[in-house]
Amino acid sequence: MRKKRLAIIGCGSSGLICLKYASDELPDWEICCFEKSSDITGCWGRPPDGFVSTSTRYTTQFACFQKYDTTVLRSADHDDSSKQYPDFFNDGEYGRYLSDFADTFGLRLHIQLNSNVSDVHQTENGGWQLTVSHKSQNRSEQFSAVVFCTGLVNRIRPLNSTIATLRTIDSEQPVTDQRIVVIGGGESGVDMAHRLSVPEFNNEVFLSLRSGVRVSPRYHPIRAVPSDFLRNRLLLSFHRDIRNLLGERFVRFRIAFRELLERLFPSADPKPTGESSDAMKRRRYWDMKLTRAARDQLFNVYHNKSDDFLDDVGSNRITIVGPAADSNGRCYHGFDGTEAIDVSPDLIVPSIGYQSGLETITGGKARLVDFFVGCLHIEWHNAFAVGFTRPIIGNIPSTSEMQARYVCGMIAGKFTRPGDILEQHAQDRFGLQQRYPHLDTENVYPIEMFPYCDRLAEMMNCRPSMQRIGSVSRWIRMMLSPATTIHYSGGYLSDHNDSKEHIHLPWLFTAIMLTLKPIDWVYRVCRHVA
Repeated sequence: MRKKRLAIIGCGSSGLICLKYASDELPDWEICCFEKSSDITGCWGRPPDGFVSTSTRYTTQFACFQKYDTTVLRSADHDDSSKQYPDFFNDGEYGRYLSDFADTFGLRLHIQLNSNVSDVHQTENGGWQLTVSHKSQNRSEQFSAVVFCTGLVNRIRPLNSTIATLRTIDSEQPVTDQRIVVIGGGESGVDMAHRLSVPEFNNEVFLSLRSGVRVSPRYHPIRAVPSDFLRNRLLLSFHRDIRNLLGERFVRFRIAFRELLERLFPSADPKPTGESSDAMKRRRYWDMKLTRAARDQLFNVYHNKSDDFLDDVGSNRITIVGPAADSNGRCYHGFDGTEAIDVSPDLIVPSIGYQSGLETITGGKARLVDFFVGCLHIEWHNAFAVGFTRPIIGNIPSTSEMQARYVCGMIAGKFTRPGDILEQHAQDRFGLQQRYPHLDTENVYPIEMFPYCDRLAEMMNCRPSMQRIGSVSRWIRMMLSPATTIHYSGGYLSDHNDSKEHIHLPWLFTAIMLTLKPIDWVYRVCRHVA
């Protein structure tokens, strides 16, 4: 009998984790992963100089390939003590992690590099035909199922301007001595502004924002630990309305009373800031100002964790302005809506949106909007997507692992496809549009990472609970230790070493949350009754 065949389109973190679970769940299938570049790590293998991940190595790693724990790295704990962010992936470290992952599980045998999939369409018998280009030669291949793992791609939003546009930075030929306007307050935009504002480049950089930005520091003033390490399941157990309200209030408290928090909860390894008091005051002023201006629901939920740009603002290397006041992008309103100023930039860096390439390779027949919970196509039982979510809070790789587990389990017959998938999908779409009215939910699937992963875990019957864990003390530790997708793995439930997880949140804040928990219960009951 001829083997069934699975096509995985795209490598990188999403393709590799899907390939790993497909190899585990589908031992009798022939599995082929097509990658158009010459590297299995995708964009992660070619990060810009100075790249730092916005999530910690601990929270970004795969649950099935654990190399990091919640120990906060100090100067003597790592080889390169010059790293400013040793608890995060720096430069090409995540690409090397993915390479080690592929080698550990023997995934390279299934990967075809330099193979571009240019056409995907369904055959008469319900299977899939792919047109694959390799070394200028095209061939057609047949498959029983297909998983799209190409991910979201950056989309430069077009500008009606005669001013030159800068899209990327060449590390070998940096942009110098220019007046530059960067448009947009997302992580890509502020990171670009930060890289352009390096003092030796001698650029004059402006950051144009339409609204405020809620910035979450990589390292929190509480004990100087990564902010990821303070986000636990007790906090996440609150209804999102209360969680976001408390979060907004606490962000303002953190900005206003940073020194107090540092004195009350000191770091075990304090480091000098190297900033003048004036620069720190300007940083705090703009941090608070941007937070207060984050008026709508999206910006009050979304956390920008590329906080380096605030140091540049504090040091007057970046000037924040409002949106353009003319069609050509020469004049810009003041951030407070004050009188427009003539910037006359030499270069403009447009804001970046995201879109999937699904419609391109399927002739418009597959759209991200047609995938239930971002991974099951609502009509085709054998078409799936992994890695297309856009975390409002969280990261894509470990979210992709949960999707890969669900998708590969679905193909293997471990999980049942929802019988009312069309109705559930319609409700899901309505909820997204109501919650994120300012996002293009046709092209992106916005999520809060852990509520979304909990939803997938419920579908796979692996959501951690006191009953499943079987130990009250271990369940309490899980609720208070840093939230991670490792909590969904079988290893965590059976033989997890509790010493790997440290509880970094001070007990004072835990006590406050426990005091507020009854309010959460009452709120949920009232919403349910209403």
